[in-house]
Amino acid sequence: MIIEENQKIPENISQIISAKEQYLSATKQLIEMFERKLSMIQKAKQPKSLAAQIYEVQLLCKQQEQDQQLKNQDDFNIQSLDILKYHKTQKLNQIIQTSSRKVYKCYCHNKLFKTPQELGGHLKSRKKHVIRENTIE
Repeated sequence: MIIEENQKIPENISQIISAKEQYLSATKQLIEMFERKLSMIQKAKQPKSLAAQIYEVQLLCKQQEQDQQLKNQDDFNIQSLDILKYHKTQKLNQIIQTSSRKVYKCYCHNKLFKTPQELGGHLKSRKKHVIRENTIE
């Protein structure tokens, strides 16, 4: 132990022992605090039960399904005030221009589609069904 000039030199052994006891008790407190923190960390790192893991996965899947439904949901509630222009195509379909997008309307089913490709696919599949129904066996 190095003693600096401004430190007081203990006069008797009881003062030395009391200083050592103070350091010892402070060290014990630090060790206890460290052990408590370590046990908290270990509890946090413990693997979750299988039921908890399954529940979390189900929540994630449900959230993904909801997001997908919202993404795929066709919001074709076109109000008459929102419609800017109607265009008729050569095949009697309609192109409806709104303030936010174009919508393609099938003449036979009055279904709305986001793209002309979707409308074309719909019409082509309809023609296949009509041809199959009209064939004589």
